[in-house]
Parts: sequence; structure tokens; C-alpha cells
Amino acid sequence: MQFIKLKDVLKQTGLSRSHLYHLMSVNRFPAQIKISHKVVVWLNQDIEQWMQERIEEHRTITM
Repeated sequence: MQFIKLKDVLKQTGLSRSHLYHLMSVNRFPAQIKISHKVVVWLNQDIEQWMQERIEEHRTITM
């Protein structure tokens, strides 16, 4: 298990910051974890799972 910060989440997913927060606001993206007063992170495995689900959705639609 690994924590990753926002810049890495954005790089890994290709999402913009505003779109990522929009997806979070409608419960379509994993929630961040507050680990200190000023630091939030995501679990890498949650991001990878979210990406895999998007791939599976795409494959279902295109088949």
C-alpha cells in the first residue's frame, strides 16, 4: 500500500485538478485521506482500481 499526493494522482490519471475534484464531489472518484493538518493523499491501490474500472467500462461499451 502506498500514499500518493495530488500531483501524482493527476499524472497517473491524466485528469485535471478541477475535474478530479468534480468527480470526487459526485462520488465517482476515490476520496482523499487527510494524514495531517495540511497534507492529503490517496491510496495508490484505490486509484489503480478506479482506473481499471474505467477500462472495464470502456471495454463493455465498445464490445
